[in-house]
Amino acid sequence: MNALCFGDDVAQHIAFELETRGYTVEPPAQEDFGWYFRFSLSGKPHLFVIGRRPVEADWLGSIERVPFLFVKRPVDPEAPLAIDAALSDPTIFQKVLWHYGEQFDAGEEEFGSPHP
Repeated sequence: MNALCFGDDVAQHIAFELETRGYTVEPPAQEDFGWYFRFSLSGKPHLFVIGRRPVEADWLGSIERVPFLFVKRPVDPEAPLAIDAALSDPTIFQKVLWHYGEQFDAGEEEFGSPHP
């Protein structure tokens, strides 16, 4: 357990919101980088990872498709829409921006969009 690993409440809230929308969600768990949980869309398992960036004073999340026998599979297009819906309460989540991994990795955060 990493005492400086924040985000359990954020992960639990997003997981709860997904469950209320009918998705199957496993309980969040901690990793060195933050928190994660698995959720399924039409039987397709995905992973949502969230961690805090202290220098930027914000949170960073990513969606991945759970690989099968080390084979990387594409994220179901419904996955970002489901997470976006779970983040839709403006009293809890503000300034949510979505990025393509390639753009974000290239440092082009200014190209973020408020919805996937």
